[in-house]
Amino acid sequence: MDDVVRFFSVLLTDDKFLGFQNDVVEAMYGALGEGYAAHENEVSLVTRLVEATDGMAHGRIRLFSRKIHGPRSYVEFFHRDRPITKELGDSVYITVVTRGRQRVLQRVCFVQNKVAGSGKGVTWKIDEGQLFLLKNFPRFSGNRGIFKLSRDVIFRNPGGCLGAYGLFAGPGEMVFASAPLIEAVSRGRGSVPLQDLAGPELTALNAGSATGSPSLPWFGALWHPKMGHPMHWDMLHKEFFRFVRHHGFLSLHPWGGVGGHFLGHTRFAADIHDFAKAWLLCNLGEISLAFGEVVDPALEETAVSLLMAAGAGELFDVNQDVPPVETGLAVYVAHFDVGEE
Repeated sequence: MDDVVRFFSVLLTDDKFLGFQNDVVEAMYGALGEGYAAHENEVSLVTRLVEATDGMAHGRIRLFSRKIHGPRSYVEFFHRDRPITKELGDSVYITVVTRGRQRVLQRVCFVQNKVAGSGKGVTWKIDEGQLFLLKNFPRFSGNRGIFKLSRDVIFRNPGGCLGAYGLFAGPGEMVFASAPLIEAVSRGRGSVPLQDLAGPELTALNAGSATGSPSLPWFGALWHPKMGHPMHWDMLHKEFFRFVRHHGFLSLHPWGGVGGHFLGHTRFAADIHDFAKAWLLCNLGEISLAFGEVVDPALEETAVSLLMAAGAGELFDVNQDVPPVETGLAVYVAHFDVGEE
């Protein structure tokens, strides 16, 4: 993991990478601005973002985005005391860190995009059942789309960041918020006004960084049989803090974590600038694979299906047999190659 931490640490001081971040931001703003000027719906806006980000690159960093053709992905699950069917989302952001062609770290975030309604003020309608799904990820079975043949799927979601919303607003903006955060501010009203996403309590969620929380999610994710004895945690802490002490790139958090500049959890991004920084510093979503080991089998299988459908097999090894994928999801992949195997 030393090389992964070193790679992202160096990015923080790389002016050319800062320029690349701004290029991505400008591309996303341009796409949404054109879409809003044409009064397009969320499907068209998502498609514009796919086209705008696909193929952007900087050194050993590459973005590739695909709109996979097929039916939307709906799943069946129990919403409290009754079964319902809801769409999983319309976008998925996958961050893949490789050493050569070997995947060593991977994160996934399912996003439901919403366009603000017309009328006074900026407000987004939120479906209560879908919010329940994206917040809790209860056991579900496929109805159609990517999970059509799947039954009793359970995703781990230790940081509460696997499901989120990308809230579009004019003249071409997007607010990003995790599903638990949306539940907290919606208070069961079925809608979220923009003014409720601007309070100081939201800023406090990302204290110490504009893009993430002061935690390293892969510590918790690695509590997994394949990772061996629980004492492996101690080894991971020693390895990481040895690197921090030696290189001095990061400031230690008083509670023993690390200021969430990278490899942290992003629960809220007020605009595309913050969102792009989070995505490009591996701060989005939950871990499916770490240290080359699968830590969430169901999520890993799903991610592999989407990566193969997006054509990622040309860039790195995805050593699993996966069924043909049918889904209307937009897949955004940020690929970081930290060096040779």
